Amino acid sequence: MPNATFGDVVKHLRQRQAFDPQILAVLEGMNTLRNRSFGHGMTAQFNFTAAEVDFTYLACIGAILLFARTP
Repeated sequence: MPNATFGDVVKHLRQRQAFDPQILAVLEGMNTLRNRSFGHGMTAQFNFTAAEVDFTYLACIGAILLFARTP
């Protein structure tokens, strides 16, 4: 899925039942956060605390590891 959005990927994973539903819910939540707060084309500066930035960054790293380690 080289041209898919993150939302498309999560939708595909849900259809395939590739991950536990709770993991998919977390990934969908991350996508919603991205869409509402810091996605491409955003003109308003996001308003996160330093702790929220750390959480978001580490959650994204966790998702990358999840995808990279899944056959």
